[in-house]
Amino acid sequence: VKRAFRIATTGRPGPVVLNVPLDVFLRSAEYGDDDFLCSPEFGRYPALRVRAEAKEAQIVLDALHKARKPVIWCGGGVIASGASAEVEAFAELTGIPVATTYMGKGAIAETHPLSLGPAGQLGRPVTNQYLADVDFVLAIGSRFTNVDTANWTVPKRGVPMIQVDIDPVEIGKNYDVIHSIWSDAKLFLQDLIAAAKETKWDGSRADRAVSDLRKSWLATSGVESPQSSPMKDEPVHPLQAMRALREAMGPDDTLICDSGFNQIWGGQYFEVERKGRYYVGPRGMGTMGFAFPAAIGAKLACPERRFVALAGDGGFMMLLHELETSIRMKTPVVVCVLNNGNLEYCRQAQIGLMGGRLLSTDFTDTNFADIAKAFGAHGVRVTRSAELRDVIREALGAPMTTVVEIVTPQSAKPDGVAF
Repeated sequence: VKRAFRIATTGRPGPVVLNVPLDVFLRSAEYGDDDFLCSPEFGRYPALRVRAEAKEAQIVLDALHKARKPVIWCGGGVIASGASAEVEAFAELTGIPVATTYMGKGAIAETHPLSLGPAGQLGRPVTNQYLADVDFVLAIGSRFTNVDTANWTVPKRGVPMIQVDIDPVEIGKNYDVIHSIWSDAKLFLQDLIAAAKETKWDGSRADRAVSDLRKSWLATSGVESPQSSPMKDEPVHPLQAMRALREAMGPDDTLICDSGFNQIWGGQYFEVERKGRYYVGPRGMGTMGFAFPAAIGAKLACPERRFVALAGDGGFMMLLHELETSIRMKTPVVVCVLNNGNLEYCRQAQIGLMGGRLLSTDFTDTNFADIAKAFGAHGVRVTRSAELRDVIREALGAPMTTVVEIVTPQSAKPDGVAF
């Protein structure tokens, strides 16, 4: 068991499967200490951080100085390392903008003037637009999956890249690199900042360009104000739901998304206002049903914080029985269910890939608010966008788990989704 904790918290943090034979569980044993399951050193992650050689920082700085339009690309490794403060500090010092993957959301506050937001197939079009002609990429803690990179077109192949990662297997796996750096993200960025302070930087041009792109996106996407998009009040468009969530939630509240379009709506349009882990999604296996139990676990770990689970009706239906768990364990969280009566991601895939032959994607009308009440939780069904913000605010202050069922139209899909 101790070895499992050691593996889970060192290197690239992650889950560990521990197979224990039944006869072992049936035996009795005595242990002399209180930490027989886990040594204090491995009770949290990241443990045993790896630091690159000092010379590596100067190699990166030299490459950045030669670049005309560099970018910092941050993945989930930045968040796992707790390196968001260092990313923001380095970006401000150099004036180099920051693009992220979904798992990297929060590497820099997305309201920061140097934040490009999420990139890739499911990222913001304006982010991909900016990345189209960058001439150098400093990649930190990113796997460069096909989705994160729009099938390895963002950034373009052939652009000079230096990749920093705690897992050497990931370096150069999906993109050729001109230099590899095996290091914990936080420690390397600390060294990079120290070295960069001895050099002059002029990032005013990039700062203005990024700011203009973000203003353009806010003005045209409809995320900033209802007047900028011709959406109806009823049913609630998912974009209106994202706006209500951002207005109702505080900067320290965390949004935990499920798999499906809900994650894309949240990834593109829910801006993380502070650096750090304030957005979570199942970006590995894309597990449906993830959001609600993940929110329960997060609440158990951090009872002083507030968590909102965002799921579609299909994903929530897979694990809605965890309402009993949440009530029994006294873990008050908010569950926002975007109910469009179907599996819209699958439906769009069937339209695009199967010639419109629809199979097993449409549901009967289910009232999730009533189901929540049957479990002893609070439930509210919202059909009008004007009501949603206040409902979410009230739910965030409730002493029990609240299911906010948001009735949304079919066929609404985020930018960038194409099959």
